Amino acid sequence: MRIVKGFAKVIVVIMILNLVAFSVAHVLTHGKMFGKATGWVIGFATFPRQIKETFGQLSAKVKHHQLEVDHSLKYINNLNKDFYGLVSYYSDDADYLDLKLINYKTDSIVHQWKYQKENLVIEGLSTNHPVLMDDYSIIFKLEYDLYKLDANSKVIWKNDSLMFHHSSELDYEGNLWSPTTIGNGSLNLNSKLKNFGSELTFRDDAITKVDPATGKILFSKSVSEILLENNYPALVYGFWQYDPIHLNDIEPVLTDSRYWKRGDLFLSCRNIHTVFLYRPSTNKIVWLRTGLWVNQHDVDVSDSATITVFNNNVNQNFNDFVFKENKGEDSQAIKMLHDPIKLNTIVAYSFPEDSSYNVIPDFMEREKIDTRSQGIFTPLRNGLYFIEETDQGKIFIGDNDRTLLKMQFVSADSSFAYYPGWSRIYEQIPAKQRPK
Repeated sequence: MRIVKGFAKVIVVIMILNLVAFSVAHVLTHGKMFGKATGWVIGFATFPRQIKETFGQLSAKVKHHQLEVDHSLKYINNLNKDFYGLVSYYSDDADYLDLKLINYKTDSIVHQWKYQKENLVIEGLSTNHPVLMDDYSIIFKLEYDLYKLDANSKVIWKNDSLMFHHSSELDYEGNLWSPTTIGNGSLNLNSKLKNFGSELTFRDDAITKVDPATGKILFSKSVSEILLENNYPALVYGFWQYDPIHLNDIEPVLTDSRYWKRGDLFLSCRNIHTVFLYRPSTNKIVWLRTGLWVNQHDVDVSDSATITVFNNNVNQNFNDFVFKENKGEDSQAIKMLHDPIKLNTIVAYSFPEDSSYNVIPDFMEREKIDTRSQGIFTPLRNGLYFIEETDQGKIFIGDNDRTLLKMQFVSADSSFAYYPGWSRIYEQIPAKQRPK
């Protein structure tokens, strides 16, 4: 009898494991049996890994909001003029968010803001690209909410109606644009697309315009809708993963030119390796290119006919959500393609010539710029560039011939480096009297 009970328990365990395996496989092959619970199926399947990562982070010397110190890095500061950095990172104990306006030339703090966190977060820094206003108020993101503090760190408003992420940029009217998504379950699967009877559930992003005075949303539109309404269906469901869009930058156009109009937006979508120019006034995609960059971040307007793109230049497939087959393949019969990708690049695209080329390649090679999942840059005057190598917590200012600034955001005791939240560079700061 004891043997029969033991055998029955084994059968039950196998059935449960089989059910879990079936559920995960069903979701990964775009099955629709679980409906709104699809995200929770994957969340349940990956829960043990999350527990392991959580305990690992709690016991690790360096936390997710901290980075390893590069002891081989040689600090360089040969700046002959003032450059101001707006930086944000967690305090040493991750209790509050520290935001600083720093003069890089003098290595001094011009102004500082602090915000006490409301929730305990251990998975990493979720703030990006703080914006300095003329009155020394500041707009920033934390844990996917959007905040505005006054010069004395008092909260003016908070917007938690959407999940705000990645870049923040002001347009010619002074309104703020940010990528957003709608939270729905552990993976924020918030959209569905039907194709020949199959249903693909995925995470969609939107472009969102916010009034910086009040924090109210003025406009929001789904990126997948923009692509589909402009006849780019393959860019929505042609890449098989749960996060096919991954909008990471919205660059508002501030002046008219032959190739764009004031009020247009350049959008960077990482997971489809695409940058495109969108005109909200007509809901038209004016220009689009895919494949000139790989998993890119940060697009900037360089002049009236050229844009520049921070090309991460890295393969970043979301392996956890790829259904793998052909386990028993013959390795000898598979053609090996050698990955040419080694470092990040900055790609310039010329509209008149319809061609692209790398900017400051010697600088990128000399400093071995290699941030895989983040990264931001800004063209400066006199041919200089500012680069944040986010994954390593480093910043640089230089050109092909020289590096004028090189540093890592290292803690006071040198035990770790801070993880920066897409710092911003200013060549001039507001002339208004700074508060004491």
